[in-house]
Amino acid sequence: GSYDDPLVLDLRYFRDNWLSERSWGESFITNYYNYSPKYASIIDQNKFLKLLSYIFIVKPLHLISKLLDGNK
Repeated sequence: GSYDDPLVLDLRYFRDNWLSERSWGESFITNYYNYSPKYASIIDQNKFLKLLSYIFIVKPLHLISKLLDGNK
């Protein structure tokens, strides 16, 4: 929910300092920003979908970002 949430800050750091340094990462970021707003608006309207996306998307991505970026 919050732009300054520590989890969001970690994911943004990972995007800017690890993912964006790889060519496939740049493609992922581009596709993410092209397609995610549609899905985010659907998820935002449903508490159950918010919970599912947090458990199965956000938290695992956060864990992966921490495992891949040992510098933070």
